[in-house]
Amino acid sequence: IKLGLKSTCHAPYLYGGPLETMIWRAKFRGREDLARALGQLLAASPAAKALASRCDLLMPIPLSTIRHFKRGYNQSRHIADILARQWQLPIQTRWNRRHTRAQHQLDRAQRARNIRAAFGPPKNVKNKSILLVDDVVTTGFTLQEAARTLRRAGAREVHAVACAQANWSY
Repeated sequence: IKLGLKSTCHAPYLYGGPLETMIWRAKFRGREDLARALGQLLAASPAAKALASRCDLLMPIPLSTIRHFKRGYNQSRHIADILARQWQLPIQTRWNRRHTRAQHQLDRAQRARNIRAAFGPPKNVKNKSILLVDDVVTTGFTLQEAARTLRRAGAREVHAVACAQANWSY
């Protein structure tokens, strides 16, 4: 998945089977314990840890205020909390996202349009190397748009890690 020049995205596992069930339950069934377990899985990836060693801070992909209220928590934040502890990196969460339709309900073209300009400008990212954190990468549009927003705000580099990569054609 291309996030831009000098950017890397690492997702060590394929989305499917028991991992898909874990992610789905963490995301849509309130299983915060599973979100933390996903963080442990991702923290154990040597390639993800190596990528993190090049970064100044972690930024979990934010949810819109409405979605956060409905879910009660952000699963990507729980994953990032585990990574921050394991990798000893600070987390930046002061970052807004406008409410959009849920990406998982859309086809590829709709996803690209839906996420465009979804993120507000973050604070305190100028000249920093950022590691975005998410649960699953499907088309990559969410991470691409987040990376574009961070670069516009002055981030030096933007990389990403996610627990899983979907192997589907959208």
